[in-house]
Amino acid sequence: MNNLKIKQIESLGGKLGLKEKPIVVNKGILFVAGFLSFNGFKTHISDGIVNKDVFLSPCIVLEIKKKPKLRFKNQVGFFEKYLAQAEKKNVKQLNNKQYCELINLARKEGESNEYAEWRKESLSKITWVKKLLSEYNKTRKNLDKKERFSFLEFEDGTIRLNFGNTTNENLGKNTGTAPLSDKKKKLRQFLSEFVELKKYLIEHE
Repeated sequence: MNNLKIKQIESLGGKLGLKEKPIVVNKGILFVAGFLSFNGFKTHISDGIVNKDVFLSPCIVLEIKKKPKLRFKNQVGFFEKYLAQAEKKNVKQLNNKQYCELINLARKEGESNEYAEWRKESLSKITWVKKLLSEYNKTRKNLDKKERFSFLEFEDGTIRLNFGNTTNENLGKNTGTAPLSDKKKKLRQFLSEFVELKKYLIEHE
């Protein structure tokens, strides 16, 4: 990767398509998110959260840019009807059960042509990222599978880059009761892995 491209990517660190400047400070995850943003993705990033009750690994949520505003056919009228029946003013007021019910019903109506095209393009780009990460993971065979990069795909076409199968599996079933020192150690390990990925991208792209 040439120096100009590296500088362009690093300059995206405080932007990344977010409305507010992220509180993320790890240079590895900032660089990786910038790299993805530079290559056409909209990114949302987190350094991870650790306290005595919670462990969430650092991650990057990504989707291709220019996502259509409306996902489903006849979405406006369909959503308005459901919200009226639920006595809610907007989708944000729905609880998780109601939201899932709304989406499942809307999926039966089918996605709009624009969204279907967006999903197709997204799948193509995400396949490229998956291949890139797969090649990187081959260089990290010393790590347990739960400590390597993986993807969690959401039903709307967005994807999250994190570790293992789920965030909590990284510390076993009793994540909430694991010692805080163990959680902090694991968080440092995951953040350092983003630094290693940064080095890999600079050397191979």
